[in-house]
Amino acid sequence: MISNGYNPDAYLMTKILMLYARSGCLDDLCYARKLFEEMPERNLTAWNTMILAYARVDDYMEVLRLYGRMRGSGNFSDKFTFPSVIKACIAMEDMGGVRQLQSSVVKAGLNCNLFVGGALVDGYARFGWMDDAVTSLDEIEGTSVVTWNAVIAGVCGALRSRDGGKQVHSKLIACGFKGDTFVGNSLIDMYAKCGDEESCLKVFDEMGERNQVTWNSIISAEAQFGHFNDALVLFLRMQESGYKSNRFNLGSILMASAGMADIGKGHELHGHLVRNLLDSDIFLGSALVDMYSKCGMVEEAHQVFRSLLERNEVSYNALLAGYVQEGKAEEALELYHDMQSEDGIQPDQFTFTTLLTLCANQGNDNQGRQIHAHLIRANITKNIIVETELVHMYSECGRLNYAKEIFNRMAERNAYSWNSMIEGYQQNGKTQEALRLFKQMQLNGIKPDCFSLSSMLSSCVSLSDSQKGRELHNFIVRNTMEEEGILQVVLVDMYAKCGSMNYAWKVYDQTIKKDVILNNVMVSAFVNSGRANDAKNLFDQMEQRNTASWNSILAGYANKGLKRKASITF
Repeated sequence: MISNGYNPDAYLMTKILMLYARSGCLDDLCYARKLFEEMPERNLTAWNTMILAYARVDDYMEVLRLYGRMRGSGNFSDKFTFPSVIKACIAMEDMGGVRQLQSSVVKAGLNCNLFVGGALVDGYARFGWMDDAVTSLDEIEGTSVVTWNAVIAGVCGALRSRDGGKQVHSKLIACGFKGDTFVGNSLIDMYAKCGDEESCLKVFDEMGERNQVTWNSIISAEAQFGHFNDALVLFLRMQESGYKSNRFNLGSILMASAGMADIGKGHELHGHLVRNLLDSDIFLGSALVDMYSKCGMVEEAHQVFRSLLERNEVSYNALLAGYVQEGKAEEALELYHDMQSEDGIQPDQFTFTTLLTLCANQGNDNQGRQIHAHLIRANITKNIIVETELVHMYSECGRLNYAKEIFNRMAERNAYSWNSMIEGYQQNGKTQEALRLFKQMQLNGIKPDCFSLSSMLSSCVSLSDSQKGRELHNFIVRNTMEEEGILQVVLVDMYAKCGSMNYAWKVYDQTIKKDVILNNVMVSAFVNSGRANDAKNLFDQMEQRNTASWNSILAGYANKGLKRKASITF
């Protein structure tokens, strides 16, 4: 029209603008923007059209720029403007922007609007302001399931907040949404991500009606919680209820089979996938590779991997983890190179941490340094998980100077980070440094766990310091950790090796659940302290024995010069 000399009015130009902007095509968006900039006058509809168009293609920076220009032009925002701009602030993690927009929303009297209020609720929930989210929710007229699901998504997506979830759940019940299928599905997902299994199951049990999503969610939740048998039971219940298996619940069941190392069930599921032509699906194919890898059947995992029509980082990482678990270093490194050269897939955080574990297990610091160099080139060194694995790898390889340098540079540390450095000092004979770092860890507000305490108790053995060992024992008792199996074993071993057999026996005797490992340690303690008869008496009482049990008792007889008696007795 313009090329023919016709100059359309503002109304017609806005209509043409809307036609281009709403097509979803980037070329059309460029035409729309050109037309927008050429408009002599822009009304509120024109501004809203462009803001919404950029929000649809996730260009949030441009959304905010246009919003700023719109305000400068004297146009006021309305119920169509605010949702897109609030969404942009959320995506840009602009908490202050959301607060400012909330003030503008209230001034415009739009806080009661379902879509504007819902956008604010979503923003507050994602930033962790649950009180504000619930307050905004109360102001909305005609609150819907969609709005509630925005709150739930905010809690589970951004916070992993069990308390926030409980607060939202209580509000839902008060508003009469208890038992609603769609809300229930979101609650199950939220509680699963917050690690609250009890609430997850409670919501599931209270749902009046369940659909396929409900079953998929609860089966996935149980598999993620590590309750693999429960996941299988729910899978059977789902089928009995008339719902069919699909790629989502089959993926969860493959995870359960891997967790249980149930290769029989894994083979059964593999057959089902082949019969239903699902084995080439990248999601299920990757789950099959993972299942075989975790069951120690890396050849089968390799065969499934090679049969996949398409591979991604998940399938590569699953096979890589299998190779590392089985100590197949050459195959793991070859796969790492194939990943990049054959399929052009960039290694991710999981790839690198798996390879660092391989280098740590083998004490191969040369290969470890190469992986470290790759990490630097990939620009993912500033990551707490990766940095901690680097500390662990260098410690295991005896390169404490490198481990310490990385540890000191870490912007954030968790318990595993501290434990890795403490254990590195301990394993490399730097006992005093390990004790110093253990104290520093507590001063930094990190509570010692079983692994750090085990390392410290081992340090007491190195120093023959039973007094320090008793202090650590008292800490364990005060924090009700005395029933942790690994600590019982290390305590008995520490007291025995420090010459405090009475304390060693006391810890052993007061342990309610005695497993074969604890029994073996106590037998060895008796043997090493010259009490072969006590060792034999305890050995005779053991319901379970393994190779270590027999080696300990035979050593006891040998120490007393009773090899002939041992050969007759055993």
